[in-house]
Amino acid sequence: MSTETTTQTPQDGQEAPEGAQAPLEATEPAEDQQDHQQDGQDEDDNDDEHPAAEAKRYRLRLREAEATRDQLAAQVEAMQRAEAERIAAATVIQPASIWAAGTTVADVLDDDGNVDPEKVKAATITAAESLGLARTKSGAFSPYAGRVPQSRPRGGMADVIRGE
Repeated sequence: MSTETTTQTPQDGQEAPEGAQAPLEATEPAEDQQDHQQDGQDEDDNDDEHPAAEAKRYRLRLREAEATRDQLAAQVEAMQRAEAERIAAATVIQPASIWAAGTTVADVLDDDGNVDPEKVKAATITAAESLGLARTKSGAFSPYAGRVPQSRPRGGMADVIRGE
């Protein structure tokens, strides 16, 4: 035999028995009211804030904005480098070699800050000449060009059968 306990929840209009827990919905509005009261207190505190604290808050926001700006500038430069290397890949074997030749990202940008394909090609040709990285021209390749074919040995299955 086992003992089972059942918990009944009160229906609308009925009282909850003693020791029963109140539904969670009843406690949420009280918490919301406390949050609103605290928000009101925070607003009152801000009005009485010292000017140095306000200046400190602005300095922190400025530092965060500068850090975000620097991060975004680095991302844009990385994308510009990748685009320049993509264009340079048509001319040289190692597209990243244009940076080794002393070219900077600013050297391959147009007036609007976009990568200029003509400037990239010019920088790539300069890098290829100075570093010796020109791409080999693709064309028909024959590994046996210029060789004289050897004569086939005479014979075949008939010679094998005869024992020759």
